Amino acid sequence: MIFFSMLILGGFIGFVGAGGAGVTITLLTVVFDVPIHTALGVALASMVFTMISGVISHLREHEVIVKTGLVIGLGGVIGAFAGAEFSDTIPENILSVCTAIMIILSAVILYIKVYQTEFMDRHIHIRHEQLTGRKFYIYGIITGIINGFLSGAFGIGAAAFIQITLLVVFGVPLLQSIGTCMLVQHRKILY
Repeated sequence: MIFFSMLILGGFIGFVGAGGAGVTITLLTVVFDVPIHTALGVALASMVFTMISGVISHLREHEVIVKTGLVIGLGGVIGAFAGAEFSDTIPENILSVCTAIMIILSAVILYIKVYQTEFMDRHIHIRHEQLTGRKFYIYGIITGIINGFLSGAFGIGAAAFIQITLLVVFGVPLLQSIGTCMLVQHRKILY
């Protein structure tokens, strides 16, 4: 039953272009009563296939800023490892609540980014030129560690957080932020 549910979920997620970790966690814990720690690992592992195909597709379309993705991804590897270690120390009931909050926060960020662009333009300074120099590497590693920690600790792919980081901190255009985000997540999940 779980296999067929994941197959259907994968088809749906691929169709709408979402990462799916939050939906996978919810389905496993609520419907199939899988322990939260196990569900987090399964969700992150299942994202590998989505990310690999997404990165390849976006690379073909020249919608990935590879250098930015690799630098943030390097920090993400460190953060994801630390987050996974942290996650193991949290009791199941607290981890479930924290993961639910992160999933809701991701949904709110995506809603604002997609449907409330005027609000975003008024309240969030979006960099219009790409970050370069020493700041690029320092900010890349630091934001990678933070986003990687969120991903590793709470089992979410952190796509909403990474895309906002790419737009606001690094000045990556919206279309390229989607492809670059997949590259960042791909590196974190594989390590």
